[in-house]
Amino acid sequence: MLQKYAVLIIGILAVGGCATGEPTLKVSPRDVSGAYCAPLFTVPAMTSRLRGLPPLPSVSDRPPALDGLSLESRQIAEIIGVMDLVRETRALEAADAQLPDEAKHRLVEARQHLSDRFVMTFFEVSSVAGRVDCEATRANHVANALAEIKDQRVQRYAITAIVGDALIGIVGGAFTLVAKETAAGIADVLGGSFATGFGLAAGLTGGEHAFFHPEQTNLLRELWEVPQVPTMFPVSVWRFLNWPLSEDADYRTRRDELVAEWRYDGLIGESSQLDRRATLFFGTGGTYNIEDLRARAQMMEVIKTSLSVMMQYLYLLSQEVLNEQHVTVR
Repeated sequence: MLQKYAVLIIGILAVGGCATGEPTLKVSPRDVSGAYCAPLFTVPAMTSRLRGLPPLPSVSDRPPALDGLSLESRQIAEIIGVMDLVRETRALEAADAQLPDEAKHRLVEARQHLSDRFVMTFFEVSSVAGRVDCEATRANHVANALAEIKDQRVQRYAITAIVGDALIGIVGGAFTLVAKETAAGIADVLGGSFATGFGLAAGLTGGEHAFFHPEQTNLLRELWEVPQVPTMFPVSVWRFLNWPLSEDADYRTRRDELVAEWRYDGLIGESSQLDRRATLFFGTGGTYNIEDLRARAQMMEVIKTSLSVMMQYLYLLSQEVLNEQHVTVR
């Protein structure tokens, strides 16, 4: 008789197990392969300009003052290599009323060169911001899909534990009614183990999936390794991120600031976790869990913050130089 009851209990466990079928990850293969985000096509053409720009200065070597320009405008003018044009434009504008026609033509030409350079730099910054935003979205998309699968698993495990525990309780009650106390005890033990096992599974279940980013398009790797000549970032953006900050700043460059923020927020982990995430984030990718994907997306958001500052500096310079008006910095 006990054998029949054992078969019944095992059958209940089997039915409960069937209720926990594995859900499917609903993301495009392009999301996990890295093909979703286009590379920065402008970079190869822009790299040659590095030879024509002055080297990055030291912290104490600040851009010389220029009347009517804020410190931020002077800094960005040095970074994108237009300080000489700005000085020439200012000098010509100061003597505009007495200028011969040839000098007036030169003023128009200089202003046009400045305008072209501003537009090109805006495009460069926007291209990086777009790529960074795409990479953050891609990581969050896969993380959301994994989180959805995790929630489905938790719900199925929880329902299975409740239903299975109830059914085994009924069997245990039946054993008691027919005075099969030993069998009832076995059913209770199995029921408790069943509920506990699926309850633990519901709490511990997680999500992992392959997620790749080729080294030649991995912006995080270039920021982490700091090569002498960038291969992914446009030169203007690279110089801005590696431009020395003021002497009283906590970090030497904006790149140092954002790496420090990655560490402070726990995005690249500590000790052994740092080694794992450094290999994962700054290489070609691999098996990511939900926390890894969220961290990678947040690291991209930190980069976007620096890019937004560069856009503000560019806007300020264009207003102070081309609009011939003083802009109050708030």
